[in-house]
Amino acid sequence: PTRRSSDLKTMQLLPFIGCSAKLPIVLYLATAFLSSVKISVLMFVVVIIIGLVFVKVSGGCESAPMIVELPRLKLPSIKQLIKKSFSIIIEFSIRVFSTLLIVSTIIWALGLIRLGENKTTLIEYAGEFFSYFLIPLGLKDRAVAIAIITGLVAKENILATLAMFGKSAFSPIQAISFIAFILLYPPCIPALKCVRIEFGKLMQIKMFFTQLLLAYLTTMFIFTFSSLLGEVLGVI
Repeated sequence: PTRRSSDLKTMQLLPFIGCSAKLPIVLYLATAFLSSVKISVLMFVVVIIIGLVFVKVSGGCESAPMIVELPRLKLPSIKQLIKKSFSIIIEFSIRVFSTLLIVSTIIWALGLIRLGENKTTLIEYAGEFFSYFLIPLGLKDRAVAIAIITGLVAKENILATLAMFGKSAFSPIQAISFIAFILLYPPCIPALKCVRIEFGKLMQIKMFFTQLLLAYLTTMFIFTFSSLLGEVLGVI
């Protein structure tokens, strides 16, 4: 039980740590639309602090010392090492990439089906609909909404989606809001699939909506505070 509690806290903290997929997005937004990259570095630190506080508050289980009896260590044979490694990799790939393939196929299909006189795709209709939920974040834009959706499949899709749908400019406040939302909103589908494998479907759903709500409220606060500060002091 102690090990399970430790694993759970580690899993809860991981979405707050910027991965290699988020880093290029944040650096692009910071260098293109902000006066200094230091702001993005500061936001990375703030997000990690938010994660530590969140895990501390929602931990639920008291920490206790864990005693592990280590087996006698022996150097494994190369044959067994390769065999075991390949079996783990294949099992992981089947479980995770099957979900990734299904979701990617659905998004691809939504981008092909066109309706109406303007031949608007279903993914564009979805982006237009969800963009209204981004008004409190200062990010009401169809391309941004679609990028957030495709980013759930893989964060690398965000910049490609913005370029595909012609979103090439952000105000400094919008850039800060978008960076905050990207750093906090739910991890990609493969990561959520791993959570389901380790901790079950209920924890997967809980993590998704908790991260989404936390990202939404935090970004709304940042945008509102930045807007008010800009109006009062004339700065961001």
